[in-house]
Amino acid sequence: GIVNIKVPEENIIDSFKLNRKTNHYKKLQEQLFLILNEADRKPKCDLVILPEVSIPLHFLPFIVNQSRTRQIGLVFGCEHIILNNECMNLIFVVLPEVNEYGFTQCYLYARNKKYYAPKEEELIKSFGLKVPSTQTDYIRHFWRNCFFSTYNCYELTEINSRGKFRSY
Repeated sequence: GIVNIKVPEENIIDSFKLNRKTNHYKKLQEQLFLILNEADRKPKCDLVILPEVSIPLHFLPFIVNQSRTRQIGLVFGCEHIILNNECMNLIFVVLPEVNEYGFTQCYLYARNKKYYAPKEEELIKSFGLKVPSTQTDYIRHFWRNCFFSTYNCYELTEINSRGKFRSY
C-alpha cells in the first residue's frame, strides 16, 4: 500500500532546527494508527510505503513494534537528522519475520539518501549545515518471496542507480 499523506513544508523546515517544533507529532501518530489499522484489515496489506521525511526518528520504536505485531512491512523516510553538522535524509525498511523459535522479530535497515535534490541541498546549506558525502549503495531486499530495492525521490533521476537491479 502506498500512503499519500501530506508532509507540510513547515515540518520539513523545522527538521533542520535544533529546537524543532513538536506540535504536529500527536496528529501524525493518530494518522499513522489510522493508516496501519486500514492496512491490517482484509484484504491485508503486506507492505506499507510512506513518504520521504514523513516520520520523526523518535517514532522508530513505535513503528517497529507496529510492524512486528501486525506483521506488516514498512518503508518510510525519516525527518532530517542533524549529526556533526551534517543533515541526513534516511530511508528505513522494517520487515517482520517469525524466526525458527516462533518469535516475531524485525529486520531493520536504514540508509542515507545517496543523491540530494539541488533545492534540498540549497535548503540544508541555508541553515549552515552540510550535505553528507555518503557512499551508501542500494541493496536488494528479499522478503516474502519478493525482491525489491528502495530509492528516495531524487535518486531516481540517476539512470545507473535505476538500472542496478535490472536483470534481477
